[in-house]
Amino acid sequence: DNLSVCSVNSGQNPARRFTAIEANDGGANGSAKALPSIIGHQTNNNLVGVQSKFRRKYYHKVLLVLLVLLLTLLLIIIIILSVFLNKQSINSLCRSKECLRAAASLIYSMDEKTDPCEDFYQFTCGRWADDHPRPDSVTSNDWFREAQAKITRQLRKFLQQNVTDNEPATVSKAKLMFKGCMDTKLLDERDMEPLVYFLKQFQLPLIPGGFNLTLEMEDSGQSPEFNWLKSLVLIKKYLGMDLIIGFDILPDPLNRTIKRIAFGTPEVDTALPL
Repeated sequence: DNLSVCSVNSGQNPARRFTAIEANDGGANGSAKALPSIIGHQTNNNLVGVQSKFRRKYYHKVLLVLLVLLLTLLLIIIIILSVFLNKQSINSLCRSKECLRAAASLIYSMDEKTDPCEDFYQFTCGRWADDHPRPDSVTSNDWFREAQAKITRQLRKFLQQNVTDNEPATVSKAKLMFKGCMDTKLLDERDMEPLVYFLKQFQLPLIPGGFNLTLEMEDSGQSPEFNWLKSLVLIKKYLGMDLIIGFDILPDPLNRTIKRIAFGTPEVDTALPL
């Protein structure tokens, strides 16, 4: 007869698996011989070696130590960066004479008796007019006007210096031009010669038509084919000044590779007393 032998799986799954072993002529002896091999085969598949468990725990400890070291290094880097940035912000505080002078001027200009929630302008600039009186030559005075006057004085002092060999050519030409404008003796000697030269250069009449009461057109130096637009173009070309019509060359806002001629009103600092 056939003999059936059952073996129970020793894994974590509590379900039972049954294995049938057929024995033809051996009977109980054949079944008894096959039983140990079947049980050993089933149990070996579900056991984990002690060495494998030990290695897994060792790797976990190594990873944990590396993670702790990485976090410690990251914390040290953050502390160093915070100290460096804090030190840099302290060193970035301006302590030069110019900064201290500006800070002192701001403090002395403040009216600390005024509530800033009521009148902030009086709080910040209430005492500025006391230390900076308005000159008689101007109708108003402010910080920008005083700064401009100071820069003008410094620039005048610089242009009055002699020309040196180690300075740029543009600076040397500016000094020579300034000295030429301030040389009143030479200007008196040349009289109207430079003015006549530029009037002819711009094809303008020597005597304006409104003042030409007795002279003929030829005597006044005015051409019968006077073209005022051409004169404006020549003035713009050589002097860069706008008289009657202001125009400039600007890039096209839709295509930056194209240049457009823009027309408009002349600049505020026009040469004509309009």
